[in-house]
Amino acid sequence: NLRRRRKKLGIPVIAVVGYTNAGKTTFINKLTHSQLVAGDKLFLTLDTRMRKLVFPSGKWVILVDTVGFIRRLPPQLLASFQATLQETLHSQALIHLIDPIPTKWLEMRDTVRRTLEEIGAGEKPVIEVVNKIDLLSLPERRRIERVLPHAILVSSKTGEGMEEVKKRIEELLEEREKPWEYFITANFSGEREDNKRSISTGTSLKNEVF
Repeated sequence: NLRRRRKKLGIPVIAVVGYTNAGKTTFINKLTHSQLVAGDKLFLTLDTRMRKLVFPSGKWVILVDTVGFIRRLPPQLLASFQATLQETLHSQALIHLIDPIPTKWLEMRDTVRRTLEEIGAGEKPVIEVVNKIDLLSLPERRRIERVLPHAILVSSKTGEGMEEVKKRIEELLEEREKPWEYFITANFSGEREDNKRSISTGTSLKNEVF
């Protein structure tokens, strides 16, 4: 299927998750200059949608738009939510989009984080992005910066902060692509000792014996 083809080709996938009505579709539209159907409506996105995000370097990723998380999911939406769960679980990283307008926005953030833990996606790299900052006063922005110092503040309406999001995604992918090394010391029949170095790039393994 499509997911297996993406994996075989090594195409990075990032799922955009968040509480319902956080503005995920509009955010992806602005970030990728695409036109998914967007709206201010509960569960407007009832299936997963994908868009391509191309970087100046020529590299690209797939962004997956998902159904919004809520505290108690209505039974009639469980089937649609299963598709979101699968895309979230099979993604390489997550963008957690946060709506700071509701008074209980921190509780909503915690609900999403708790849900990610429950479905087995709690260990995935997460970029937290606070949306709708064009609707906030300067003191409100400063408070968010204090509470979430690592989050990126953006406006899907004006485009503010979008370049920083792209930069953070590129940095995250570059970090994941870095090769890592480990050394194994093996003793064969008590006669000699070989040092074997293994260098992994994630998809291939190279062994050197010296």
